[in-house]
Amino acid sequence: MDPVKVAVLAGGLSLERDVSLRSGRRVAEALADRGHGVTRLDLDDNLVTALEGFGHKVERGPPGTAANTIVVTPRGYVGAADPRTRGSLAAGY
Repeated sequence: MDPVKVAVLAGGLSLERDVSLRSGRRVAEALADRGHGVTRLDLDDNLVTALEGFGHKVERGPPGTAANTIVVTPRGYVGAADPRTRGSLAAGY
C-alpha cells in the first residue's frame, strides 16, 4: 500500500480521555512505523479549528455515530462500522 496521510483523533472530554489518548498514540506510532504520514489530534473544543488549519474541509452537522463514519472513496472504504448498529450493513457484516 502506498503511504497515505492520516489524522488520528484521540482524547475527548469524557472519563475515558486518558485511555483514548494512549490508544491513539499507539495507533499513530504503528501507522508511522509503516511509512504513513500521521498527525495526532486531540478531540477537544479546538478540533474543528485544528482540522481546518491542516487544510481539511469540515462539514458541520449533528453528531453522528460509528454508523455514520464510513466514507466510500476511490481507494475503498474509510472509517469503521460498529457491528451493533446499522453501520455494520455498510461494511458488509
